[in-house]
Amino acid sequence: MLDDLYNKKILQLASGLNKNIRISNPDCSAILRSPVCGSSITIDIKMNDDVICAYGHKVRACTLGQAAAAIMMANVIGKNKLQLLKLQSQVNSMLNGGDDLPDGCWSDLNILQSASKFKIRHGSIMLPFNAIVIAIEMAENIL
Repeated sequence: MLDDLYNKKILQLASGLNKNIRISNPDCSAILRSPVCGSSITIDIKMNDDVICAYGHKVRACTLGQAAAAIMMANVIGKNKLQLLKLQSQVNSMLNGGDDLPDGCWSDLNILQSASKFKIRHGSIMLPFNAIVIAIEMAENIL
């Protein structure tokens, strides 16, 4: 069962993640922690209108959270709030047995579907998706 949870692609993504790549002078930074497992993420963003134009993070999470953060980092530039809200909903749905799976550039997230059986891991996986939405909403109130 653990082989399904920690498959080769998840381990590869997590091990390749630069866990501390912050940006200078972000429009906003959001810090989020999973109370269940203690994983945390800090996200920095710069926006041009409603589009993410720069992204950085500091990740302190389990392998699954690191894999999710790696996929976020690889694909977030050029995305807007509506796209990221949809993504947040899709990942949450996927983890809870729904069939609205991430697609397009986000389809790598489907490797995390095996974690649906492990509710205790959902908080760590959701950190980058929840934090990016919080950061965007904070930036909207500032800009």
